[in-house]
Amino acid sequence: MNITIISKDKRYEYLNEQLIKLGYDSKIANITDKIKTDILIFSVKKEYTDTEYNSLLEKSKIKKILSPKYINNAIDYTDNEVFLKKNAYLTVEGAITLYYNEVKETLLNKKVLILGYGRIGKYLAKMLKSLNSNVFVYARRNEVIEEIKLDGYTYASLDDDNYDIVFNTIPQKIIKDKMFIGSYRIELANGFESQEGVINGNGIPGRMFPKTASKIILDAILPYLTI
Repeated sequence: MNITIISKDKRYEYLNEQLIKLGYDSKIANITDKIKTDILIFSVKKEYTDTEYNSLLEKSKIKKILSPKYINNAIDYTDNEVFLKKNAYLTVEGAITLYYNEVKETLLNKKVLILGYGRIGKYLAKMLKSLNSNVFVYARRNEVIEEIKLDGYTYASLDDDNYDIVFNTIPQKIIKDKMFIGSYRIELANGFESQEGVINGNGIPGRMFPKTASKIILDAILPYLTI
């Protein structure tokens, strides 16, 4: 079976090595190549324009495409709860590591606000609580607010900006320029209107843990490596 990967992402270099070790005829190609392959894999992150993707697909012979939803008629290997949870955990581990590396301070007794209570927010709250931080969580939907309280955390509104650290996990620009300016702000989802003075934590799995992240991708695609 021939497998071709289109990506410049370090995770997919490791993925290619792992596929070869498993006995697959795998290689990394360029977006401009004319490809003949059994399975074509695109990366988690959209790296090229729609025009470039369409040009590749029009001139190539491919039996099966594995890709997130930015490619039509492909199998979305990222639409997998285990995959999403594993990446969320990597994001949280990396976010805390990023805080330690950038701020050089402990999290003990710090007053920490988490914006959002999805997969990343939940793992982050749990890990911060284990490190004896004082954890506050903001969410917008009433049912999520009740879940925050049931899980033992303090719900916080955006009216109070007196926090040592703010982690954002909401992928919408809800945080205005002058909010939380006295806090260490760590961005995990592009929610700060201005990125000035904000610690960039976007794309942590690929940036900080590409080898581990590649194994998560491998687990997600293995069930589809048949033709």
